[in-house]
Amino acid sequence: MTVQRRLDFKARIATAIAIVLLLASPLLALHNCVVSVQNGSHPVASGHVVDDRLVVLKNGTTMLLQNQPLAVKVSEWLQLETNTKAAFEVSDGNFTAGSPSLTRQGRTHVTQVAQILTADPRLSAKIMVLTDNSKKNSPRQLDQSRVSKIRSELLAQHVAASNVTTAVQPAADLAAYHVINQAGEQSHLFIVVSR
Repeated sequence: MTVQRRLDFKARIATAIAIVLLLASPLLALHNCVVSVQNGSHPVASGHVVDDRLVVLKNGTTMLLQNQPLAVKVSEWLQLETNTKAAFEVSDGNFTAGSPSLTRQGRTHVTQVAQILTADPRLSAKIMVLTDNSKKNSPRQLDQSRVSKIRSELLAQHVAASNVTTAVQPAADLAAYHVINQAGEQSHLFIVVSR
């Protein structure tokens, strides 16, 4: 009988602890999420950090970019005046060496450009191959193959064909754009996004 009493006593204690935790959990959850009012009208959860991969386009579309450094650069570009064109460098590191095939990172970058273009149909992209005037004026065959690959990837991700063009331009023309380079790499390929 004393064994039965001990078990009953332990069961009561366990039940009491479970009830206390059940009742206290909403209070603990509220304690971790402080709500404040900013600008007098909209409540915001101040206990949460806003993800800087979250980009809001001019048409109000909100999107989450997969790669944080690119997301920051895109956010900065979107805050510029509306007529500014951004030239995103497509470095050789986005392709398998000596090939037009995209690496996993390159595919991610092209996917992000496609996300931007499909989220706001007013945006268009021009995939550019830059030529050096001091050398032969025609671009390398590899660069042309890579441009074709990028365009086909964008179209496969439901970007309207009318919003994606290709061009061969002298390197000097790049000065007309807000250039967003990939750190430490150099390329002849750029995707110019404009509104």
